[in-house]
Amino acid sequence: GNHALTTNTETGEIIAEHNIDTGRRYQPNLIKNTHPTQTQTPQS
Repeated sequence: GNHALTTNTETGEIIAEHNIDTGRRYQPNLIKNTHPTQTQTPQS
């Protein structure tokens, strides 16, 4: 999907697209550890 970002004008937070947000819920550690490149092997 697209990697578009939306800025929430009320809070000033940058909110990632729903696809990224969904992935973040399922694999929060993976996203945090490899957010620039997802080609790395996640370390448990």
